[in-house]
Amino acid sequence: MSDEIKNLIQESFLRDEAKRELLRLLELGDWQNFWPAFNQSLIEELQKRQNRTNEVIEKYEKELKKMENDFVKESEKLQNYFNEQSLNVSTVDLKTKEEIWEKYYSAREELQKSFKQKMSQTLQTILLTEDARMFD
Repeated sequence: MSDEIKNLIQESFLRDEAKRELLRLLELGDWQNFWPAFNQSLIEELQKRQNRTNEVIEKYEKELKKMENDFVKESEKLQNYFNEQSLNVSTVDLKTKEEIWEKYYSAREELQKSFKQKMSQTLQTILLTEDARMFD
């Protein structure tokens, strides 16, 4: 059992200093101090990781909110531009109106693709940046 616990500690995500202390207590056979130290180290590391995960989520949500605001602004600009274009066209000129609306929907689709791409890139950037911190 002692070897199994030793391997578990060595392969764990606990900090190196906590691993050293736990291995020292294990070598001494000091089970009375080992288990509380093990539990405390585990709780601290899990809490640290949870806090970092929450920070990453918060950072992504903040960036997402900015992107959503930008998307809404761009959508409104696009809508206004094509509304203005339509006003200058006779109501019976269906061909021109159709061209305008095709351009509008095409531009709208590009805006949506761009938004999705930015979301994905932002998430990847945050995760890559935070990944190194996550396992300090």
